[in-house]
Amino acid sequence: MKQQLLKNRSVSEVAVDAIQFVKEHSNLVLKPLLVFAVPLLLFVNLVPMLLFQGAISGGNMVNVVLYSSLVFFLAIVAYFLVYLIGLSALRQVYENRQDEDSLSFVREFLGRFGGAYVVVAILSGLAVILGFIVLFFPGVYIAVAIYTCGAVLVFEQERSTDAIGRAFEVSKGFWWYSFFAILLLVVVILLIDLVLSLPLIALAFFLGIDDPEMFLTVADSGANYWIYIVASALKETLSGMVQVLSGVGAGMLYFSLREKKEGSSVMQELDDLEDESGGTGDFDEPRNV
Repeated sequence: MKQQLLKNRSVSEVAVDAIQFVKEHSNLVLKPLLVFAVPLLLFVNLVPMLLFQGAISGGNMVNVVLYSSLVFFLAIVAYFLVYLIGLSALRQVYENRQDEDSLSFVREFLGRFGGAYVVVAILSGLAVILGFIVLFFPGVYIAVAIYTCGAVLVFEQERSTDAIGRAFEVSKGFWWYSFFAILLLVVVILLIDLVLSLPLIALAFFLGIDDPEMFLTVADSGANYWIYIVASALKETLSGMVQVLSGVGAGMLYFSLREKKEGSSVMQELDDLEDESGGTGDFDEPRNV
């Protein structure tokens, strides 16, 4: 299994292998998503929508702003969870621990890497924003170069502040390869999202809803309103779950870049890690910031 992860991939293979991995190891991905991420995704996509109706109909713009801020924060948390669940599944297979309970592994994984990943995400986000403030292209360059920083944190257990620099190092000389691999991965995710949107579009047509976006902003207690609002929330929740491909794809890209630059050294590092941990593949906490 390690050999399947640690290989020199073509641009298209990053996305294809990410999808194949999720398909083959759905038990490591789906169960944690349903337990940890889906409740939050449903809350983000359904409950605030109902709260908005009361705030908008009551003309209370302060509450609208507060609810919007809450939704934005919870949406970020949900995305972090989905992304990390993808990396967790990769790590579980990477350590040959796929026979263990995935929920227990994810709990351990989040406990060890969750906080450090938040720091990495904040630092990398600031770096990208700064790049876009300077000029558009520096922002794109930085975003592509540090795309694998989460995987670096998880698989190399670097300090949060060092993971970004290490991601730059791993992608050095392969920026265009990384760019097109990421672009293709994003296109695949968007296409899946489009497919998930088709039943909702058909439902809107069946219910006679001409403008779904406007329909959701009008307080209405009719059956069509409730049917469509629940269906919309379910679709957005499924779209959120699909983002697990971002985490798995980042890991696949990381493995490929390491193999392109350093050959089989990644596998040797894992063997050393297993030897030190008595063959269990248990991981230490990432080094502090």
